Amino acid sequence: MRRLYKLMTFSQRRSLHEEAAQWYEANFKADQDPNYPVLAHHWSRAEIADKAIDNMDKAGEQSLQRGAYREAIQFLTQSYELSQEHGIRNETRQLARWKLDLGIANLKIGNLDGSRENLEASLQIFNRQLPDKVPEIQKGLKQQSGRQFLHRIMPFMFLGSVKDQNTREEFLIAARAYEHLGQLFYHANDPLSNLYTSVNVLNLAEQVGPSPQLTRAYGQLTLTTMIMNRKRLSNIFSRLAIKSMNDSTPLTDRAMTNEFVAIAWSGIGRWAEANRLSVEAMQISEQIGDHRRWNENMSMTALTLYPQGEVKESLALREKLHLAGLRDNDIQIQGWALLEQAEIALHQERFDDALKLIQTAVELGPVIGRPEEIWLYGMLGSAHLHLGNIESARETAMEAYNRLSKAPPTAFYVMEGYACTVEVLLTLWLEDEEGADQAVARDALDHFSRFAAVFPIGKPRVSLWRGTIDWHEGNQKEALNHWRKGVEEAQRLGMLYEAGLLQYELGRHLPQTGERQRHLQQAKMAFVRFEANGRLESSNELIAAMG
Repeated sequence: MRRLYKLMTFSQRRSLHEEAAQWYEANFKADQDPNYPVLAHHWSRAEIADKAIDNMDKAGEQSLQRGAYREAIQFLTQSYELSQEHGIRNETRQLARWKLDLGIANLKIGNLDGSRENLEASLQIFNRQLPDKVPEIQKGLKQQSGRQFLHRIMPFMFLGSVKDQNTREEFLIAARAYEHLGQLFYHANDPLSNLYTSVNVLNLAEQVGPSPQLTRAYGQLTLTTMIMNRKRLSNIFSRLAIKSMNDSTPLTDRAMTNEFVAIAWSGIGRWAEANRLSVEAMQISEQIGDHRRWNENMSMTALTLYPQGEVKESLALREKLHLAGLRDNDIQIQGWALLEQAEIALHQERFDDALKLIQTAVELGPVIGRPEEIWLYGMLGSAHLHLGNIESARETAMEAYNRLSKAPPTAFYVMEGYACTVEVLLTLWLEDEEGADQAVARDALDHFSRFAAVFPIGKPRVSLWRGTIDWHEGNQKEALNHWRKGVEEAQRLGMLYEAGLLQYELGRHLPQTGERQRHLQQAKMAFVRFEANGRLESSNELIAAMG
């Protein structure tokens, strides 16, 4: 067959492909969906550009919906380039939609630069420029916030006010571009730009009226306002997001909204509720074949299970996540999975394992954002510290410190990076190691406190280290108060491991009382559950010494 094809003239080949395309169209009228890639191939080889573009576009949209992002990029790029070559399909909204979809697909495979380039291009087609300097962002945010205020006090004038269909389509395309730029800024640790884009999304979506985009906008603002430490606003938007979802909400939009809200709730310790949303989002993503969102929500599910003491299940999901990242050739997912496993290894005092996992993540290359760098270097410093590699511990902890001291906190899941950075720098100072810097150690703890102000899940560990400093400086009453307060916070947040760490310190430092015995027994129970065998052994020794 191939030999016959090669013997054909180009004109004969074009005719053959045209006939093949017509045959598919005639014989599969009822269900063309599976045939868009085949039709795109035949119409492009037949050099009938309009039909080729139409089917490439549909194949690209189809690939995007089912999470085949590399395939989507291929079809959408071919469609866009063919339209430019032939000067057809150059309507403003079509061009903007191509760039939007390319931006989304690139974001999903971790190509953050390619994503931003396409998303900004989509906005520029509508003469919307994304400000890149802080004063311009602040000015734009002030304007958008003013509009949002009007939406709130005069909803009858603004909500659903855009009736022209073309304008509605333009607003929805622009809103989606801003939405995904917001996700980029979230990963880049840029909360100001994240807030600017999120408010733009909401203003545009509300003018269109009830839509899946508006549901996602409420979800995105739930997370963005949480990061900006506006918890009351975040609660309002989370209620709006959940209320706006119904049986007609497309599954992909429900999954995305669930993910936004689950991330926000995890940072304040609403583990069970966040877990319910992330599990539902996982199930939806599996149903629609969106591998990337399934992976993201598997990560969220693992992160929400662990603080509640579901250690084995959480670890199994983190290992499964790594395999999924390898399967999908998704380096960002691989990095998350490795760091999540390393976090558990550190808690279980498997320091060699933690070191290997983190070093494997380092070898993946610069595909992680600033929050993940804090996570990586902080934990790497802790692993080196416990293995006796003092200089490596100091160097890597300083790498983490240099990052966390220059940007506000935006990601709850990197808490261990902050905590480990403080652990290393404080330990080196308190043990009078050469090169230790008390001022840097205290400043690292202050930055961790700022993290905890945004994400209260950090408060117990902050109390742990503040108590450690107080005890070192002879302020024993203050130290015990910090540790007791930390226990209360950890128990309120349902963080069993954190409570165990604090109760262990109380058990070590309290005089021979019933309170001391109680704290040691509870610490022991936590360490058994989390398989922290070194701390478990120490707890048993202290209990035995009490007689």
